[in-house]
Amino acid sequence: MAMHPANLTLVGIETYLSPERSAEFQHTLDNDQRILASLDEEIAQAQAQLEKLKSQHNETQKAVIMASIRPESQMSVIRESISVQGARLEQLEKDISESVKAREAIESLLAGRVDDSFPSSHVSSTSTFEELTAERDRHQTQLTYLKLERVRVRADIEALQGMLSPIRRIPLEILSEIFVQCLSKQDYIQLSPGEAPLLLTQICSSWRDIAISTPKLWSSLSISVTEHCHPHFSLIQTFIDRSLIHPLSFRVEERLDYVPGQPNNSLSTVVFDLLLKHYSRWKDVELHYKDWRVDDLCLAKISHDYGSPSSLKTLSMNRDFWPFDARDAICRLFSSSRLQAISWRGLVAGVDNVADLMPLESLRELNFDNILTTSQFMQTLLRAPQLKSCRFSVYFPPTSMVGGVGHSDDSAQSSKDPTIFPDLTSFTLTINAAREEIFDVLVLPSLEVLSISLLNDLSETVGDEPLRFWSMHSFRALHQRSGFSLSTLELIDVDIQPAEMLEVLRLCGSSLQDLTLSNDHKDNACIDDTILQALTSTPEREEILCPHIKRIKLWACITSTDGLVSEMVRSRWEKKSHRVNRLDNALIIFRNDELHAKDHECLKILNKQRSGLTVIKMQ
Repeated sequence: MAMHPANLTLVGIETYLSPERSAEFQHTLDNDQRILASLDEEIAQAQAQLEKLKSQHNETQKAVIMASIRPESQMSVIRESISVQGARLEQLEKDISESVKAREAIESLLAGRVDDSFPSSHVSSTSTFEELTAERDRHQTQLTYLKLERVRVRADIEALQGMLSPIRRIPLEILSEIFVQCLSKQDYIQLSPGEAPLLLTQICSSWRDIAISTPKLWSSLSISVTEHCHPHFSLIQTFIDRSLIHPLSFRVEERLDYVPGQPNNSLSTVVFDLLLKHYSRWKDVELHYKDWRVDDLCLAKISHDYGSPSSLKTLSMNRDFWPFDARDAICRLFSSSRLQAISWRGLVAGVDNVADLMPLESLRELNFDNILTTSQFMQTLLRAPQLKSCRFSVYFPPTSMVGGVGHSDDSAQSSKDPTIFPDLTSFTLTINAAREEIFDVLVLPSLEVLSISLLNDLSETVGDEPLRFWSMHSFRALHQRSGFSLSTLELIDVDIQPAEMLEVLRLCGSSLQDLTLSNDHKDNACIDDTILQALTSTPEREEILCPHIKRIKLWACITSTDGLVSEMVRSRWEKKSHRVNRLDNALIIFRNDELHAKDHECLKILNKQRSGLTVIKMQ
């Protein structure tokens, strides 16, 4: 997660780099370039595999289509029947037109109005009133019969066309739902003619009618505003109109840079005005701004008269700084009675902690990317007892050494009884130390996903010696107190030792399915021979560590004998057994490729067996 100088300065973090730190970052950038080159090679291989799979899919699809095609003799009979019925339909249309004209002529005579444009053959001008009435009724009966016959013939034609094209037989309601499933799996829909829903309107007239009459297809929008990409206002309005009264979900992303001396506004203002007219239908809203100095913030338009957005369920706001005149509008958005999820980044003028404005008591999801102090974090978390998922960035204040262990000056929270969060299943923390101030005050019985990462390499030091980031004691106590079963564990730049890592994996046990251990910026090894051997499935081993892992990522965290990594992967890669799950994905990056030549060779062979295995070379 990118940290911004304004946020760092707020909690007292120095934002300038020393020459030594600058050189270290340059070395990291050089490593990243090598990793990117290796990734490009992996991507090329993946694309080749994808093309192969597409070719196989096309051949299979072609075989299915060929198997479902009727013999040409049957097709000829069906086409001939359609032609005959088409001629019959054309004649019926002519007969209906003639019958309508005759009836109108009689009605004109009955009304005492004679129109020279009516054919004289329809009626006689000397006919009596009773004769005219009887003739009108006869034409009306004939007209009713002709219209019913037209309906029957049309149904016959559609049935015959369905024999030529089976998709025509699908009920409209089912076809409409199929169209909805054609939408992109992304949260918001790109306004592209090459993707659903616009693509569905270009197939045929019947599909176009069905697509246009399905509001759910048009109720999601993703709108980008850049220097070279301007939103299509009429198309946005078309989506809004076709969505009818369906709740709206939209993302507006402005990627403009502030340029001194140029007009300080944006086309996103016009977009916001279009959406604001349907304020009561807002359901899922994302507003992302690249540069807070571009003065195009439209939130101030949400005046007191608009009130609370009654349909709003999720809200994502991303901007470095939110001016004072936006605060009232932000509070109105927060006041929605249905609001369940908030994602937030940015300081608000005049507000120390934006979380104080949020309806924390009713939230189910909170992703808060502002850097919080320890007390701000605990106050925010304790006010949100119903959370199911959360993400926080926390900076601890400077510590003093007591008995060789770092302790925060603010220890009030650690003295409180632990608080239970019964529904919390996903907990993501970016912190500068995994301290007891956090873990010792929480009980997380439902926790399934745990992610812990170092806050922008802001680890603490005492003199020249860095303080330990990881606290095995605190994690062990949290696990014993909570009794959770993790399915996903992610540790990034965490200075956990191999013996501690082994204990963590044993605590996770058979519930763990997704393991990520990454050292993007730290030189720390936590996977050694003992762990790899415990993870390797062999017939003679009675107990296999974490047997249900399906996805594993080991990024520059391995210190092992050459060959053990590939043997562990092979034992879980080739086939599924009753003892271990087969790996779906594996990403391996060694700290020193020269020390793992055998691993590289074996992993390369495994990668050819099936897709999903990626090995990136650092050098």
